[in-house]
Amino acid sequence: MGGAAYTASKHGVVGYTKHLASVYSSKGVKVNAIAPGTIRTPLTAEMLKTRPTNKIPLDRFGNDYEVAELAVFLASDESQFMNGAVVPIDGGYTIV
Repeated sequence: MGGAAYTASKHGVVGYTKHLASVYSSKGVKVNAIAPGTIRTPLTAEMLKTRPTNKIPLDRFGNDYEVAELAVFLASDESQFMNGAVVPIDGGYTIV
């Protein structure tokens, strides 16, 4: 059942992002979400040493700075026409 709760919460984030984007866009507020895959951080580094990457098309885990760069992009004027988007950053995991 843990998988069901996880899946439901992910779908909730997607729906909530789209709802907030539709409500606040008329006020000039953009709402987008980042959907990270497995990301190497100081907290996960030890655990990831034994975890395989063969199910990730790019054959590696993401790095924290890559997620940070996406966040900076979404907060910048470069993304001014993006609203209600859920952007995966998962090395292609969700395409398989």
